[in-house]
Amino acid sequence: MANGLIILRADQDWARTATYSATSEQTGYEAAKAGTDDPSEPWWADATSATLTVTLSGTKSVDTVALIMTNAGDGTVIEVEGFGSPTESLIGAREPSGYPRDLLLLRDSPASIGQLRFHIVGNIYKWSIGRVVIGLRDQLSENLLLGVTFTPYRQQYSDEYPDFRHDIRYDIGVEGWHGEGEIISPRPDANTSPLETAQAQLDGIWSSTKGGFLPTLFVPEPTVYPPMWGRFAMSLPRSHSDAPDITRTRLSFTPMSRGREVVG
Repeated sequence: MANGLIILRADQDWARTATYSATSEQTGYEAAKAGTDDPSEPWWADATSATLTVTLSGTKSVDTVALIMTNAGDGTVIEVEGFGSPTESLIGAREPSGYPRDLLLLRDSPASIGQLRFHIVGNIYKWSIGRVVIGLRDQLSENLLLGVTFTPYRQQYSDEYPDFRHDIRYDIGVEGWHGEGEIISPRPDANTSPLETAQAQLDGIWSSTKGGFLPTLFVPEPTVYPPMWGRFAMSLPRSHSDAPDITRTRLSFTPMSRGREVVG
């Protein structure tokens, strides 16, 4: 699989229109919560061993699966059933702070899927998932990513006392990633190039999210960064230059609220 920015078109996120059921759930945290766009309102099982079943609205082409804001313990196996034999799996992971790391499964080629089941046994906490992502990905050329910076953050607020050069910080305990920068491509003209095609691809992805109204999945580089669940900016501003003959498109993505209710 080539390097490059992976983005899921909002209209190819099949989990958004799926139906959900689970072997266990708590009142107010029902299975359907795993399909809403806000991962701070999760599905939360009433047990440390549970199965979440996601039934798609028909047979779909799937090559990307992600679990956003799941409290699976570090090293805990999550079986992903539905791709056939052998069973796929995701492995729970934590940041050094103990905050959950979002999980990603990328297949080399799409499979025709009607239903996926996520199964965990003996999690350290009652299992929760903020958002399931199941879809068919787009991948932009790595040559487009010049000048794009992806930054981890941990939410805090502070009381500043400049007279004393003192800053009292309060840790919210929520971590995530955001990204911003420029994507560079040749100017649109009569000589269409692969990078120019990728620029049109990015415009189509942004449009599928209704100008950033719908959040989607971003993965800058799967071997380096975790999957990121967030929104495009409401616009994709760009500028042109003649020397060199290029277009610079401003890209910005803001993560969705994640909460910490079931971090564990």
